[in-house]
Amino acid sequence: MKRPGETPTERQRRIWDKSASGYDGQMDFVERLLGRGDREWLGERATGRVLEVAIGPGAASPST
Repeated sequence: MKRPGETPTERQRRIWDKSASGYDGQMDFVERLLGRGDREWLGERATGRVLEVAIGPGAASPST
């Protein structure tokens, strides 16, 4: 629900900030159900320069 005087941007930030702490756990759950091994499969085939869009917490990054 929109709070009095709240801009659309402020509302979106509030909503996303509230759900951010549970994001990793939710994505881990979804990945276990639907994407078991997909990240590894894709990573093994990626060559050259790769632009990953909307990566969330960056779980597919080489540094993880």
